[in-house]
Amino acid sequence: MKTDDTKATASQYREHLRSLVTCAVKTLPQVRFNKHDPQHFIAICLYGTILQSASDCYRLLQEPTVLVAGALRSILESYVDLVAIIRDHNHAKRMLATFHDEQRKHLEDMIRAPENPFHVDVAQHIDPAEKLKEIGAELDSLRAQGHHPLSVYDRFAQAGLIELYRTAYWQLCLQAHNNIIALERRHIRRVGEDFEIDVFGENSDDETCMYCDTLGGILVQSTRKLFTLVDFSIPAEFEKTIAAFEAGRPPH
Repeated sequence: MKTDDTKATASQYREHLRSLVTCAVKTLPQVRFNKHDPQHFIAICLYGTILQSASDCYRLLQEPTVLVAGALRSILESYVDLVAIIRDHNHAKRMLATFHDEQRKHLEDMIRAPENPFHVDVAQHIDPAEKLKEIGAELDSLRAQGHHPLSVYDRFAQAGLIELYRTAYWQLCLQAHNNIIALERRHIRRVGEDFEIDVFGENSDDETCMYCDTLGGILVQSTRKLFTLVDFSIPAEFEKTIAAFEAGRPPH
C-alpha cells in the first residue's frame, strides 16, 4: 500500500473509531438491565470500562503515543472477562477469588517486609495478620465451591479465546513491555550510519490502523454480546455505523 493510501486509511480508521465510540456513548443510557443480577451488573461495568478505554485511546491516537499498546492489552483483558461472564455467571466468583488472591499476596508481603516504606500507611489502618486470615477464609470458601483464582491465560480459557491469547494478546505484550526491540522501535532513528534519539516519534500509519481496527473490533463485539445478554436491540444509527466500520476492514 502506498504511503498516501496508508495515511488516508489511518485517518478513516480514526474516524470510524470516533463514530463507534460516539454511538456507544449515546446508546448506553438507553440500555436496561437487571441491577440485582450479578451477571448483568458485572457485564455492564466491564462494557463501561471497554467503552471509556476506547474513548481514551482515540484521544491518545491524535498525538504521538507509547501508551495505546498497554491500554489495548488491558481492554482485551476486559473483553475476555466480559465474554467469560456472559458464558458463565460463575465467572464472577472466579473474578472475586482472583482479587482475593492478589490481596493475599499483598498482605503476605506486608508481614514479610514490614520495613518497606510503601506498606507503612496501609499498616496504620489494618492488622495485616488478621486481614490475611479473613482473606484466607474467603479464598478457602470460594475454592471449596470450585472457584479458583485465575491467571491471565485462565481468563482467556474461560472465555474460549485461547487463540486470541496466543496471537493478539502476545503481540500487544511485546509492544507494551520495555524490551530492547520495542525501545529501539520507539526512540531510535537511523541517520546514515549514525542514529539519533526521538522521544516523541510519530506512530506509523500502520500502527494507527492496527490499533483502531482492534479497538473498533473489540467495541463492536462487546456491544453485540452485551446487548444480546440484556435483550436490547442495537439502534439503527449504531448498526449503520458498525456496518461502515466493518465494510472498511481488511479480510481477517
